[in-house]
Amino acid sequence: VFILTDQTAANPQQADAEGILVTLSVRQYHPHVPIFVQVLLPKHKPVLHDVGADHVVCVEQLRMQLAAASCYCRGLHTIAANLLTAQGPDRAGERVPADGEPWVREYAAGAAQNVYL
Repeated sequence: VFILTDQTAANPQQADAEGILVTLSVRQYHPHVPIFVQVLLPKHKPVLHDVGADHVVCVEQLRMQLAAASCYCRGLHTIAANLLTAQGPDRAGERVPADGEPWVREYAAGAAQNVYL
């Protein structure tokens, strides 16, 4: 079961509280099903594990970890953004001039690749 929160919620505390209640409800009626939960505030991760979530992802924490890792590995943020953003081969090819440099064609071919989660 995947429980996602509204990332545009005006009150992140309320959105996470709703996710906690949904997790608790699902766990009560289906004790053996794996539950994946998304939260907005990192302080709610331990609470979700306590109520029965198997995997908890905090988007803000993930974003900060990616930014920190980009300090050590130049271009990591760019490659992650390219892989998680659908561009399609036709759209990536439109931006490459026919007489463009080889690295530009190679970059466009790589940007056309996607990861489906």
